[in-house]
Amino acid sequence: MRLFLLASAAMGAAATANYTASDIVQQLFDLHNKARKENGVGPFECLDSQLSQLSADHVKYEISIDNINHDGFSGRCNKVGQVACGENTLYDFVGDAAKFTQSWMDSPGHRKNILTGSFKHAGFAVEKSSKSGKWFATAMFTDKNPNPNVCDAKPTPKPTKKPTKKPTKKPTPVPTEDPTDEPTDEPIDDPTTSPPLPPKPTKKPTKKPTPAPTDEPIDDPTTSPPLPPKPTKKPTKKPTKKPTPAPVDDKLTELFKYHNEERKKVGLKPFECLDTKLSALALQHVENEIKVGDINHDGWLERCKEAGADLAAGGKCSENTLWDYDGIPKSMTEAWMSSSGHAANIVSKDFNHVGFGVKQSPDKRWFATALFTKDTRGCR
Repeated sequence: MRLFLLASAAMGAAATANYTASDIVQQLFDLHNKARKENGVGPFECLDSQLSQLSADHVKYEISIDNINHDGFSGRCNKVGQVACGENTLYDFVGDAAKFTQSWMDSPGHRKNILTGSFKHAGFAVEKSSKSGKWFATAMFTDKNPNPNVCDAKPTPKPTKKPTKKPTKKPTPVPTEDPTDEPTDEPIDDPTTSPPLPPKPTKKPTKKPTPAPTDEPIDDPTTSPPLPPKPTKKPTKKPTKKPTPAPVDDKLTELFKYHNEERKKVGLKPFECLDTKLSALALQHVENEIKVGDINHDGWLERCKEAGADLAAGGKCSENTLWDYDGIPKSMTEAWMSSSGHAANIVSKDFNHVGFGVKQSPDKRWFATALFTKDTRGCR
């Protein structure tokens, strides 16, 4: 695609001092649509107030740690719903919408998010750090938003503090280091287009639950994977009959078998490969979940890249995860299949390789993760 050249070199640090963050948000929306037009892509149809608010929340977090990242991306997408979702982020010492847009357009991964035709909604947030003097900006993109009234008004992200009745003029913060004309960090070339995550359980079982929890799997969307269904039953102290869990290696083989049975039911070819690389990455994630005591999709994009399926380069990758008390592969597969987001990963024609990680935690819960990719290489 052709590189979009952005306007007005005259918009420097002095000029942008007259713009508010909300002005820059509108400018970003207009400049992104100009870039799409220049590249033969239809405009974003909606400057989405929910996406702008989610972006604002993330910008505040980045300011608090003084660095850019995509932490919590899946959770932000999941708040919107089951949507295709992408995100760009950066910081600079100049609060210039044109410069932000050009920086993203100069980076292949960020450029791809901006020019993805299926994305129809966009939201932006910009804020200057009072400590470092850096301007942080985040853009979120989705194909739709099932929530009402998100396109009705110009988004105005909520401030963390209510302004006083007569605000005094905000002094220009002194940066902790001399600002340069160029940002010290390039925008993260880690645009996210991840799958939808699963719904988090409405209840978390207490240490000694009497009734069985009935939480549905977490659905944390990104073009990332859905989160796992929580256990349908917690065994009593003296279960009458409980199948003996198979050894872990056997569990992987059984999960592979049951996943392929589900594909066969809908007329799809089986997964070609129980991929040892994917299984190793899935197990690493399971061990991290056990460490934090809950399921999540943290680091999902990095796992995809390590597996050789970089989403920014057009790779195909997704993930399911869950925990339960039984550790039975058939039950795990059925739990995922009972959730539309997880089932979509299992019976997707986009994937031909799969790997599984399964491990029991010290509190006797079984954690399982499935990682799916499209891979033209042989089985590893």
